[in-house]
Amino acid sequence: MGGVEIGDEGTLVMETILTDVKPDEKRKLRIRYTVNGQDREQIVSSSTVENLETSTP
Repeated sequence: MGGVEIGDEGTLVMETILTDVKPDEKRKLRIRYTVNGQDREQIVSSSTVENLETSTP
């Protein structure tokens, strides 16, 4: 998503393709972004991310 600018507030929409994923309480998202020219990073944990799971047909 390089080059995407968000004003004062914004919504982040993420699309990903997963295969063979089991729930993992240690799973987290790392989000890197730039504010006023400074690079920042935030680690996000949530039950939604931890409980991601794929099913096999």
